[in-house]
Amino acid sequence: MKKSGCFFTSIILITIIIGIIFYIGKNYGPQLWEAGKEKLFSFAEKDIKEKLDNLKSNEYKDSLIVLVNSQLKYMKDLNFEEVKNDSFHFFEKIEEFINDKVIDSDELAKLTEIYKKYER
Repeated sequence: MKKSGCFFTSIILITIIIGIIFYIGKNYGPQLWEAGKEKLFSFAEKDIKEKLDNLKSNEYKDSLIVLVNSQLKYMKDLNFEEVKNDSFHFFEKIEEFINDKVIDSDELAKLTEIYKKYER
């Protein structure tokens, strides 16, 4: 008898908890996304700026920094799906290009092309 009572109590509690989660997600989802989005962007911005600071100085580094700053500003106005589709590719290419600690004109041209492709 006691086992069936615990089972029914746990089913009822799980149902209530799932209902609360769906209610919060439906009614407060955009506010939760905005709060999480700010933290995610601040972390990503800090990380990419640290990596850019480690690049060797040349005439293309400043252009890359301007390009990255404009992409970060552009990202703040997008929803998660747009960020995932547009900006992840851009930042993956940056990671690929700055592994050697130098940015050259070909790499900057490719990044500029990607930026213009996703810019609307």
